[in-house]
Amino acid sequence: MRITRKFLEAKVAYLNQYLGQSTEAWTKQADGKYRANVGTYVLDHNSIYGGYCVNRICTEGGGQSHAIGSKRVPASQMADLISAFLQGMRLQDERLNQALTVQLSEIRRNRKPSGRRHCLQRQNLYYSLNQSI
Repeated sequence: MRITRKFLEAKVAYLNQYLGQSTEAWTKQADGKYRANVGTYVLDHNSIYGGYCVNRICTEGGGQSHAIGSKRVPASQMADLISAFLQGMRLQDERLNQALTVQLSEIRRNRKPSGRRHCLQRQNLYYSLNQSI
């Protein structure tokens, strides 16, 4: 299968959707100025310098950092890198969900939490699990 720029852009758009980020790199403000969507992943292509790289927008001014790989690669290799990146995120989400389920079942077994207190316990648990991974 031939890997095209359009195919890679679709993979990056899916990555942004999976993470809950905007699929567009820039948003037009009410005053007519553009602002970068911080956290959005963008595909950068330059055939002179060796191909494709995926960057993540870091600042509202549009500053970017390398997110996947540190140098440019051909299209087929970039498709594999994006797929591996997504698979790693899915596995991490699955691991967090399993750990959260186990911890919540232990909380329910020990005592029956209710209301706001239970909500705070769940948030603290999720935060501590996120920090441990």
